Amino acid sequence: MKIGASLLAAAMLLAFAPVTAHAETEAVTEETQDTTEKSSKKTTEDGWFSYGFDEEGNVEIYDFNMHGYLGEVVVPSEIEGKPVVYLGNACFLEAFNLTSVVIPASVESMGESVFFGCSSLEKITVEEGNPYYTSTEDGILMGDDEKFLVCYPAGKPEESYTIPDTVDEIAAGCFAYAKNLKTVEIPDSVLYVDNWSFAYSKIESIALPDSVIEVDDYAFAYCENLSDVDLGNGIQSIANAGFAFCPSLKEITIPESLSYVGQYAFAATGMKSVTIPVTLANIDYCAFGYNEDLHAINDFVIYGVAGSAAQIYAEAVDEDNSYMNDFPFLEIEAEGASEAADPADSAAEQKETDSAEDPAAPAAKENNPLPIILGVCGGIIAVLAAVLIVLLVKKPAAKKEGGAEQKNEDEA
Repeated sequence: MKIGASLLAAAMLLAFAPVTAHAETEAVTEETQDTTEKSSKKTTEDGWFSYGFDEEGNVEIYDFNMHGYLGEVVVPSEIEGKPVVYLGNACFLEAFNLTSVVIPASVESMGESVFFGCSSLEKITVEEGNPYYTSTEDGILMGDDEKFLVCYPAGKPEESYTIPDTVDEIAAGCFAYAKNLKTVEIPDSVLYVDNWSFAYSKIESIALPDSVIEVDDYAFAYCENLSDVDLGNGIQSIANAGFAFCPSLKEITIPESLSYVGQYAFAATGMKSVTIPVTLANIDYCAFGYNEDLHAINDFVIYGVAGSAAQIYAEAVDEDNSYMNDFPFLEIEAEGASEAADPADSAAEQKETDSAEDPAAPAAKENNPLPIILGVCGGIIAVLAAVLIVLLVKKPAAKKEGGAEQKNEDEA
């Protein structure tokens, strides 16, 4: 049940302009409007829901209209005598005061981020007999025989949560706005982390298992307290703004498995530098080194292999999009590209290499045995030459020895 369309994330990013939380919420609302909605959209007699009909005449609920309602809401199982089979994208968007929801057995499918922004929601209950969705005892919504984690209610009081090992996909908006959650343990059964899944949550750390191959658009965006991230060793793609606007995130280790990083993926974080392995071949613009206003950070340092995508990104220019990078680029050895080098160590090595007065040079010269060997050999040759000259001249022995001694003394 891999989620397809993102919540207008790509279109928003292409605008190349600062995006406020309000603007993004509006974008989510616009993107999640169902294409099935028609001019014949109706409202229930109590005014709570907007709805329409699918091709078979069954009811599709598009919106919950009572955003200020406080307490529990029971979704009707039928309207106008027809079964309710669908809850639309962002159906309960920003129903801040909603505390619990009961979903009827008739519902067969749901759109993306149905409960996005429901920050007080503590429990979701699915009525018995629903063949598509279930709810756990603690009120968490599951789908597809518990392979699909649909929604962790954002208002739950717990600070930690362990995802069941039956889950292979975390749905769009699943943990969004979770206001008490600090850590989530993800099992190695999970393959996908969908768009907006942890956005605006209060998580402080996350460790992706090696099984995770994709982090979708805005998956961890606006997580203000997120400071510790382990990407695992199996991740292949981090999509647009995957970790954008996470100011507490000051460093990241990029594994060799990662081959693509999308636009603004790490924009507006606390990072001052990044080491990019040679295996990361595709880096979209503004992925690294951009602040909360989406302006380039001039002293942001890129470490990478010369000629690789890292250097290309550090110097990238795109006149059509008014995009130009001029980041300091510090070269690392190709064999070291598989590891995220310590920026401080790499900078020190680069400084020693570039310095005109290398303090290590004299020590290296003193410890070199070649000059010593050449000096000894040269002395021996000089002595032998002196002796040979004396013999050829054929002076008396006493004078010869004296001359040789004098010559040796002079040379010494």
